Amino acid sequence: MTYARWSGSAWAGLTTFKRWTGSAWQTLSFGKRWSGSSWVTFAFASAVLAPTSLSGSSAVAGVITTSGSITSVTVTGGSGSYTYLWIVNTTSGPAINANLPTAVNTQFSATLNGGNPQSIGTAVCQVTDTGTGAVFNTSNACAITLTFT
Repeated sequence: MTYARWSGSAWAGLTTFKRWTGSAWQTLSFGKRWSGSSWVTFAFASAVLAPTSLSGSSAVAGVITTSGSITSVTVTGGSGSYTYLWIVNTTSGPAINANLPTAVNTQFSATLNGGNPQSIGTAVCQVTDTGTGAVFNTSNACAITLTFT
């Protein structure tokens, strides 16, 4: 769930909410909303990954990895304690895998050869705020291209 406010000329995403305690403003890291049947926890947080494009190639058949590059998640807001799960969508060629599927950063790889010379896909990272239980995905994706040359 995304919350936004009108800035006067455009909608701007919110990553923090504050409430007045009677003596000071307190930043909230999560909230609850009624789903129609139960209360659902959501984080006042967002996550982005960078860089948003990785590639790798090799003249040797086998496991080919995004060469020397990693993509990393940056979370803003929330409780400050997170777990990560990389979700890869292979759109062409053999399956692309996250090398460190539960880490804050990762490389990607696929097994390629002359019969399967290229894999193309995208990846997002699912972030769980362990302090609140809220789950959300990065707002952007990483494009991945792996090639056997």
